[in-house]
Amino acid sequence: MADSKAPAIHRILAAMNVRYGPRVAIVDHWPADRLAIGLTRPDAPARLVYIAVVDEDAGRYDAALEASPCDGVAPYRDEGWRHGLDMRQVIAVVAEHLGLDRGGEPAPRPVA
Repeated sequence: MADSKAPAIHRILAAMNVRYGPRVAIVDHWPADRLAIGLTRPDAPARLVYIAVVDEDAGRYDAALEASPCDGVAPYRDEGWRHGLDMRQVIAVVAEHLGLDRGGEPAPRPVA
């Protein structure tokens, strides 16, 4: 699955594995996209962070935050984008959105 991904994606996955181990799972809805990967928690798969490499040489990423929809129609609901992140910032965004550093509680959903 992740074997075909770019080195910048592998660096993110390795760093997430060191810090969070099996508390983070790969969701690869985009196997042909070498520059993108999704991450979720195995025990809370309704929340997803889609990570895309935007500048591999500079180590910059974008992250799309998603959650299960309120209306039950769309596969995921957009909960915001973060642009031009470095690896440390990506890890922090993933941890916040998935609730990895708060005893497993995901970030609160924004009020619509």
